[in-house]
Amino acid sequence: DHYILKHADGSHNIKALTPIDEFNEYFSSNFPTKDFDTIGGLVMHQFGYVPKRGEVVTLNTFNFSVIRADKRRIRLMKLMRQDS
Repeated sequence: DHYILKHADGSHNIKALTPIDEFNEYFSSNFPTKDFDTIGGLVMHQFGYVPKRGEVVTLNTFNFSVIRADKRRIRLMKLMRQDS
């Protein structure tokens, strides 16, 4: 998976261009694919604006932290799962 990189601490680096269906398959999640094609689009919609580096948003049990973004879109995120 070139979109998703797992770290020893259990976190993952996720490219914003990761297709939602690929994300869902990798993490056994069920984010809808109807409104957004990529995980970055879904996360940016949750923010409601283009976030800056270090900003965090939580969707279901996933904490998305922005690693890299430009003026128009998120590029790279760090993902940590909350303990359920």
